Amino acid sequence: MAEEWTTKRLSIRWLSEGVKSSFTPEYGKYTQSWSRYRLAQLAKNVKDAVDLTPGTSRGYDRPASHVIEAVQKAIVDKAFDYPSSRLTSDLRKAISERYESKYGLETDPQTEVCLTVGAAQGIDCALKILVNPGDEVLMMDPDYGPYEPHVRYYQAKVVPVPLDEPKPGEYRFNLEQLRKRITKRTKLLLMSNANNPAGFLYTKEENEAIAEIAIKNDFFVVADHVSEEILFDGRTLHNIATVPGMKERTVVCSSFSKAHNLSGFRIGYAVANSEVIEHMNTIVGCTTDGLVTPGCVAALSALTGPQDWIRKHVEDLQKRRDLMVDRLNKMNGVACFRPHGIYWAFPSIKGLGMPSHDFAEYLLAEGKVNVRPGVWYGQNGEGHLRISFCVDWEWIKKGMDRMETAVAKLPAKGR
Repeated sequence: MAEEWTTKRLSIRWLSEGVKSSFTPEYGKYTQSWSRYRLAQLAKNVKDAVDLTPGTSRGYDRPASHVIEAVQKAIVDKAFDYPSSRLTSDLRKAISERYESKYGLETDPQTEVCLTVGAAQGIDCALKILVNPGDEVLMMDPDYGPYEPHVRYYQAKVVPVPLDEPKPGEYRFNLEQLRKRITKRTKLLLMSNANNPAGFLYTKEENEAIAEIAIKNDFFVVADHVSEEILFDGRTLHNIATVPGMKERTVVCSSFSKAHNLSGFRIGYAVANSEVIEHMNTIVGCTTDGLVTPGCVAALSALTGPQDWIRKHVEDLQKRRDLMVDRLNKMNGVACFRPHGIYWAFPSIKGLGMPSHDFAEYLLAEGKVNVRPGVWYGQNGEGHLRISFCVDWEWIKKGMDRMETAVAKLPAKGR
């Protein structure tokens, strides 16, 4: 079924080679594209399913009240045109000030900050600017699922850098795995911090080690920081751009989607050297003609208004994390790391004896719970699931109850 689906799409005569390559990853029983399609089709026919796949917490929570009020006022004041130069200038300045206060790194808001349509456009622009066909792009494995097909669109080669898993479900960066994959074709390293889906943070020492290799071998780092506000247990995120020599070769992409529940407004930003930002501004202008005005208003209000909401929001997410992780670790054959950041659990299900896609299908059919297979996030993500705890309390409880029952029904030899 998967082979037929893929072959049909590869036979389309006019389809670009970049898009075709995105359908054919170099590993796995199923392609990521087919697995996404298959589970989406199955989910349509499952009534009363508990959806534990969301990428934002908008389903159970609203943005801060002062953000909503600012947007409402802007709409009443007829914010239906492109954002004014003053609005975008104020927003870039607020981002620059937050960046400096958070990481201690000075940036010029006019020349080193680009406003983008979500972090995704920032990453896309970075790839457009930096990557040529045949270049090699290092990518942590596992890491954010859409990175791989995205890189392939530009006909670059994805070079996975396997993360260690010293304990089931608990990943760690391995410097030697990175070092031995460097070649003359290496153009950049693409990585999320906190790691999506594994939930760990790169330490200052690890970022310094990565930086040393990047400087020595003259490649860029594109750092996805969409979860930089969602950190648990009092932890802080170390920004690799703060390492001496890295400001000029790092592109940090972030957005207001995750922490501030503003995904629908598609507002993000990139911080990089002025030459990269100059090209990025040109691309954003050519491809979008401008940003969403209410989104710029919302982002500015989120940065400059009261910060109590985000603190309470993260505290609440931490409680949801603890509930889900505790439940998962009580299931036979399942082992789950307690994430340091972002709002997904990535438990190991290797003890259940089923590939992650197959178990996701089984869980959807047998337990009416929708989750994402770990293989979407790389070959090294196989044997895991990505499960969202940025959902309603009752969804977490009901989803864990149903998953526990479904796991108990599996043959003992599979566990």
